[in-house]
Amino acid sequence: MPVHKRGFCPDGWTLIEALVVMLILSTLCFFTLVNLRNAHRRASIVLMEQSLQEAIEWAKARALLSHEILYLTHLPRQTDWAAGMILQTQTQECLHQWTWPASDVHVYWHGFLSSEGLLIADDVQHSAMNGFFLIASAASGSQKVVVNRVGRLKRVPVSYQHEH
Repeated sequence: MPVHKRGFCPDGWTLIEALVVMLILSTLCFFTLVNLRNAHRRASIVLMEQSLQEAIEWAKARALLSHEILYLTHLPRQTDWAAGMILQTQTQECLHQWTWPASDVHVYWHGFLSSEGLLIADDVQHSAMNGFFLIASAASGSQKVVVNRVGRLKRVPVSYQHEH
């Protein structure tokens, strides 16, 4: 292989060119990993919101079919709904239990009539579902999901106002 003036080889890359390419590729990889991590954190909140919606829809259907009042609440000895929840009858018979793998997401219920859970009946007049879930993650912020009287969920922005 003939060497041209100043030591350049026409068939290959110089050391500086190779270092610049490696720097560009490593920068792209870094930003891609950061974006993937943030997307995963946001997805965990969306997944929890969808799980809550499916559980409420399933509980409403069960109450309509059985014509009885059901109670949807967090797992016993837990205050965080992210660990799971239980659908039970008024006699505290467990009809269904949802559990999720541990994650950095926390879910808390703030009901207008009950701070412990949702009362689901086959008619709207006996249901007590008004309230909201606060889905919080230290890594990706918080999301408020409002549940109206008929059990529909709506995502609303979280306000950071201090309540007295």
